[in-house]
Amino acid sequence: MSLFSNDPFAEPMNGTQKLSFVLYVFLSIVSIWATAESLHASLKLPLVVSYLSATFIIFSLGLLMKLIKTNVDNVTYGPALLMIPVFLLLWGVSLLTNSHKIFTQFNQSDICREQVQTNINTLSILPSKAKGIALQGLTEYQIEVKKRITVLTTEICAKADPGYGKEAQKAHMRLNEIFTTTLDIEQKVNRYPAGYKGACKAASESVEPILQEQLRSKIASDRARIREDAKKCLESTDTTVIPKLKALADATDEVLINKAPDVLGQARASYKSLCDCYESTLDINLEYNMTSPCSLNTIASVLSFVKKNTDYRPSYLLSLLIALVIDLAAFSILFFGVLKKYE
Repeated sequence: MSLFSNDPFAEPMNGTQKLSFVLYVFLSIVSIWATAESLHASLKLPLVVSYLSATFIIFSLGLLMKLIKTNVDNVTYGPALLMIPVFLLLWGVSLLTNSHKIFTQFNQSDICREQVQTNINTLSILPSKAKGIALQGLTEYQIEVKKRITVLTTEICAKADPGYGKEAQKAHMRLNEIFTTTLDIEQKVNRYPAGYKGACKAASESVEPILQEQLRSKIASDRARIREDAKKCLESTDTTVIPKLKALADATDEVLINKAPDVLGQARASYKSLCDCYESTLDINLEYNMTSPCSLNTIASVLSFVKKNTDYRPSYLLSLLIALVIDLAAFSILFFGVLKKYE
């Protein structure tokens, strides 16, 4: 005698079967809800179509399980082997959609809130970061020019070839590569008597002080220009984005999830506009690192997010485990509670 009846509903169900059937329907409804909501968000299907598709998937699993069991009981393994891949395919869809919905249900508001705060911080520090990079570049430029001025004056004062000789001319050309001066160095040097002492006096009195003063004037002018250009860039962008982000950070979960994608999109556009302006006017390179994976509507977006954000992997694995437990519990109740033959 088989463990299972071929038609468990040929006779009225007993109390255990009725309770098992109620539990199976309850778990199936949970799975249908999760699958339908995931399909609706991922594929942009109408909600009614999503729920009809989810209902078809979940109850097809139950029907396939019954048919596989019946064929195994009747020792007709061919049809069972053909149905198993279809069952596994539908079950895979159920697991993916269920874990997607469970993950977003418990994590999306936290993820959105984190991204909103990250965007606030990123946008807030961008102006000072851009100015800092530009001013740091100016400081490095000033150091390099000072080095070349020192090399030039050293060559003018050199005992082996004092004055505006070949080595001094080469040093002057290297200086002109990055710092153009109107100072007629050759004329300044030639004002002094030839020889080592005269050349040193020319370098210390008529060349180096003037070049250093011209450099200081240029650096001061460039610093003022950097600050002014940075200010103009900031004023040219949407100044309402950060207040919107701050308001969103204090909003309820429902408002946050609904409005975050749009506001974060505005934040990305504002950040990109600022970066482009800073790069073109300040002649710097900025790393574009504004991310906003708050919209986790699709299964692919969740998998991509979890791949990049390892802190959320345990949560996703837990969601997958919950989806697996729901399905296995439903299958077990259907097999051993509803379809079992009671003597």
